[in-house]
Amino acid sequence: MKKISKEKQAHLALVALATFGAIGAIWYFVISEQKNHIKNIAKACLNVEAEKAKEKRVVKTADALLGELQLATNHLYSSEMSMPSGDVYSWVVSSIKQFNVPSYRVTINQVGTPDVTDVRLIPGFPYTQVSVAINGSAYYYDLGKFIADLENQHPYLRVQNLYLDPNNSPDPREHEKMFFKMEIINLVRPSQTLVASQ
Repeated sequence: MKKISKEKQAHLALVALATFGAIGAIWYFVISEQKNHIKNIAKACLNVEAEKAKEKRVVKTADALLGELQLATNHLYSSEMSMPSGDVYSWVVSSIKQFNVPSYRVTINQVGTPDVTDVRLIPGFPYTQVSVAINGSAYYYDLGKFIADLENQHPYLRVQNLYLDPNNSPDPREHEKMFFKMEIINLVRPSQTLVASQ
């Protein structure tokens, strides 16, 4: 075997070095860049698959949500139907008389004139409110039970500004009775806010 001259060895080393440099440059600038690009595409595909799965879940639950919406609409409709409308004074008087069964032992002496105003607590609320002053007499426990049951049975009604005064009657059986004054605030259904049941 012949010995390669030093000049050819230098050329050969230079060619090998240039070849390794070109391969390294191709690897660094082309192949690794393509690998990063493929990795980013794979990540984007996973994100798209996750979004697709999320949309499938939303589509599956859409029917259930529509059913819940229909139930809520029907509940709102039935609640609105039990709200006062029209002649508010007669509605309040008849509702209180029907509700005040003898077991409560609450005597209502006077029902004031209703005052219909906008709801002050929430601006832009679609209902109006009616405020009616009521006074009468009752035992403390009976009045508390009457108010609690009234507010629980009518979720759109509340009692406020309750004042209690002792009974100074000469009859000893009446000493535990109290005189009360209170305001009943009730939401009123305007005809345009009635939600139709489907």
